Amino acid sequence: MTAAASLDPACHVSVGDVVFTVAVAPDGSVKYISTADRSFTTPEGIHVGSPIVQVRSVGASDPLPEAGWGFYARLPSGWYAGFVNGESLSEPPLPSDAVVRWLFKR
Repeated sequence: MTAAASLDPACHVSVGDVVFTVAVAPDGSVKYISTADRSFTTPEGIHVGSPIVQVRSVGASDPLPEAGWGFYARLPSGWYAGFVNGESLSEPPLPSDAVVRWLFKR
């Protein structure tokens, strides 16, 4: 799943010790890349498990909901931090104790 209601062919790719999921468009370009691997860290120092307060402190955008998918905040590096709100995934408000569940680019 590369966005709400968007499924694309994907594969897992290991780079060093980090596993990424990569979705490729029909023209061969990378459409989406994500990881839930705790060993990956963005240039800002954000990783899976980072609290939302840390994400905000590095200059990320306010987390926005995407129906049926979760919340996301854009980091200055171009990576996005993904969050979920329990069972409802994207139902506001996002809890103040939310943590990064995955990191992605699209």
